[in-house]
Amino acid sequence: MVKKDAMKTWVRTLWRRQPAWLRRLELSALTRALAAPLDPDRPLRSGDAVVGGFFGTASGLGESARQMLRQLHALGIRAQPANVSRFAVLEDFAAGPLWPEAASPGGIAIFHVNPDLLNLILAAIGRQRLRHRRVVGYWAWELGVVPRHWQTALRCVDEVWVVSRFIAEAIKGERPDAKVHVVPIPVDVAGQYTEPRVDPLPQFRGRPVVLFAYDVRSTPSRKNPEAVVEAFRRATAGDPTPVLVLKINNETAWPDARERLQRAIAGMNNVHVMRDLLPGDGMKNLIARADVVMSLHRSEGFGLLLAEAMAAAKPVIATGWSGNLDFMTPHCSVLVDYRLIPVRDPYRVYNGPGALWADPDIDQAAAALRHLLAHPAERRALGQAARAHAAQVFSPARWRAALPESFWQSLAEARRPP
Repeated sequence: MVKKDAMKTWVRTLWRRQPAWLRRLELSALTRALAAPLDPDRPLRSGDAVVGGFFGTASGLGESARQMLRQLHALGIRAQPANVSRFAVLEDFAAGPLWPEAASPGGIAIFHVNPDLLNLILAAIGRQRLRHRRVVGYWAWELGVVPRHWQTALRCVDEVWVVSRFIAEAIKGERPDAKVHVVPIPVDVAGQYTEPRVDPLPQFRGRPVVLFAYDVRSTPSRKNPEAVVEAFRRATAGDPTPVLVLKINNETAWPDARERLQRAIAGMNNVHVMRDLLPGDGMKNLIARADVVMSLHRSEGFGLLLAEAMAAAKPVIATGWSGNLDFMTPHCSVLVDYRLIPVRDPYRVYNGPGALWADPDIDQAAAALRHLLAHPAERRALGQAARAHAAQVFSPARWRAALPESFWQSLAEARRPP
């Protein structure tokens, strides 16, 4: 056992030392080699639900799996996790095995795993375990065109669920015949803190906080933290009181991420960078402590930070394009104008022929932030409007209604609730 654990550690270390772009190429080649199209005529049986995902990973993709599992439990559905984090070398904390041994032979398996890794994960789990289950790919993407290798992956699942209309339209643009359903990430509005239970920023008590959080594995090019820094710089010129808090996960994923950020914040004394993983309800407390949440992203498949900030009654300033438009409107948030530009991604994650993403108007974002910082009453009113809107958009009843008929057909003795 000691030798086996040592070998796993050595493999993980060797893998992480490779450049990220090389890892992606290797995974893409491996997942294509392992691709095994499903037989659409195979006998499916009813059973329980398994949610496959990055349960041990501190990321939006990991949180989407965790929230779906909680939502299914709240609906009274027997559902179990299949944790792919360790196998994908993305484990931030322990979160259980690759496959739940108590799972039934039939039912439905919903994998929060994009095509880049999907076939590798399916092969590791063992396709025999899935032979009588409906297999769903729960995918997220951030551009209006999908990568070519998704075409192969579409044949390896029975249907696809996506987190926003933006992604559904991208897939349908390539494959009009694909079975695609929009099933948003479940957002627990009632469980989101509007005031912190524990203040994560006691050193800034009495000062307004502007928050932006991102995972470097989602690439700085897309998350665009430099734009947030510049908008904050322009909005607070001459006023040292407000603080910009940048919560960053996995900064070591891209070697130049830290240098890029340090160049952006050079000379600014009112920027605080948080790099540690926040345990438990740490992110809830951090969002609740913020006075404004801002994201000048180039594109979002969904925008979980923005949704959770609205649920926490925080005013949100964000680029007015892509997946976040499913739940953000000008009546409950600030949507920043943009122009579409060709994708130029030095991290080689999002480059593709004809791909476009947004270049947000930094001056407009700065003006909006300056106004909100100067008018606390308007901040509170916009935050309350955001929470009320989020409670409607992310209600449990609305989420349940988004689940396709095939989901209910896959469950043992399940009936669509009234």
